[in-house]
Amino acid sequence: MTYLRTTDRLTRHDGRRMASGGFEIEYIETRHTAHGPETVVVWSRPSLPGDFPEDQIPY
Repeated sequence: MTYLRTTDRLTRHDGRRMASGGFEIEYIETRHTAHGPETVVVWSRPSLPGDFPEDQIPY
């Protein structure tokens, strides 16, 4: 699985691009900080045949 984290401030166009790329919203999390709530959207999609395994990505 491939996971991406984005803010909740995506445009409609960006959301459609993510969906057309095979991504679905996995979950939405909100953290309460001193500056106010921060919302993160986590997207996922199944691995594709040409994808690198996550253990081979140097980060």
